[in-house]
Amino acid sequence: MVDRVKNRAIFGVGRIPVAALLFASLQFFGVTGSLFAQKDTDTLATIRLTKTEVILGKEYNDVVRRLAELRQGSLSGADRKEVLESLINNHLVLQAAERDNISVGNEEVSSFALQMVSQQAGKQLSEAEMRKLLEEEGVSYQDFLNNARNSIIIRRFVQKKYGTDLQNVADPNDKEVIDAYNENLEQFVHKDMIRFNQILVQFKSVEKESQKAVKNKAEDLLKRVKNNGEKIADLAPLYSDDPQSKARGGDVSYVPRGLEQLEQVFGKKFFDVLFGLSKGDIRILESNVGYHVVEITDYRAAGLYKLNSEIPGTNGVTVKDYVRNMLVQQVQAKRLEELVSDYMEQLRKEATIKILYKSLQK
Repeated sequence: MVDRVKNRAIFGVGRIPVAALLFASLQFFGVTGSLFAQKDTDTLATIRLTKTEVILGKEYNDVVRRLAELRQGSLSGADRKEVLESLINNHLVLQAAERDNISVGNEEVSSFALQMVSQQAGKQLSEAEMRKLLEEEGVSYQDFLNNARNSIIIRRFVQKKYGTDLQNVADPNDKEVIDAYNENLEQFVHKDMIRFNQILVQFKSVEKESQKAVKNKAEDLLKRVKNNGEKIADLAPLYSDDPQSKARGGDVSYVPRGLEQLEQVFGKKFFDVLFGLSKGDIRILESNVGYHVVEITDYRAAGLYKLNSEIPGTNGVTVKDYVRNMLVQQVQAKRLEELVSDYMEQLRKEATIKILYKSLQK
C-alpha cells in the first residue's frame, strides 16, 4: 500500500494541518470567554497580493478560541503562530480566487449557511430560527455569512485548480480495503438500531389547548391506519410535519440507540419507548417536538458490520464500498495538502506580508 495513511484510523482526529485550517472557518459554535492577550483592535499582520488587507486581533482571537474549544484545551505558542500563518494563507487564497474571477451569489451563501446551521441543530431550520440560534451562540449573522461565502469560494477555487489531479487518484485494491477494514474493526461495531415510518404532528405552541389539538389529530391519523387500513406511506406525504421523512413516505430509516444529538432534540424518553417496541407495532409516541404516529419496520441488534454488509440508510452502499471511498479520500486529502502547500509557497513569494505583532514574529 502506497503510504495511504500513516494512521489508518478512518474516523480519527489528529493535529490540524495548515492546509486544513483553510476550511475551518465555519466552526463557530460553543465559543465563549476571553483567553488571549491580543486586543481585538490590534493589527497583527498586513497582506498584499492584489490588494492590501489587515489581520486584526479579533479575527485571530476568534479562530484561536474556536480551536481551543475543539481541542478542549488552550493552544501552545507554536499553535497560535500556526493560526496566524493559516489566516495569512486564507487571505492570500481569497485574493487569488478573486483574481481568477471566482465569486458566489448571496442566495447560494444563505442556502449554504442555513444547511450548515441545520446540520448542527440536527433538524431543518428556517432562516429566522437560524438567526436566533446564532444570536444565542453569540455569533454575528453577517460574520457567519461572510465565513460561509469565503468557505464556498475557497472550495470552488481549489476544485477548479486541483479537481483533475484529485480525480486521478488510483482506487485501492481489494487487499488494501480488507487490511484497512481489519485494522479498524472497532469502528464498524454498531449499536442497536431501529427503523420506523412516522407521521409527525408538530407542536405549534406551548399552550395546553394547542397541544391537545395536536394529540387529537395524531389519534385521528392512528385510527385511519389501524381501523381503516390506510398506510402511513400514503398519509405521511399529506399530513407529516417532518419534511425529510414525509418525502420518503414517512420512512425515517435506521436510528441507532443512544444518539445524543437526537435525544437532545426529541427527548431521551421518546427513544426509550421507541426501542421498547417490536417490529410491526403501530403506536402514538410523544416527543419534545410533537406526537408521532410510528410503525416499526425493522430492528437490528448491536453487532459488527461485515465487509459486505449494507450500511443502513445508504441505498445499497456496503462497508467495502465505504472503506474504499474513505481510503481514496485520504489519499486525495494528502495530495491536496501537498498541492496547497506548494501553491501557498508560490503565493507568498508573489505577495508582500508583514507580521507586526512581535510575539508572533519568531
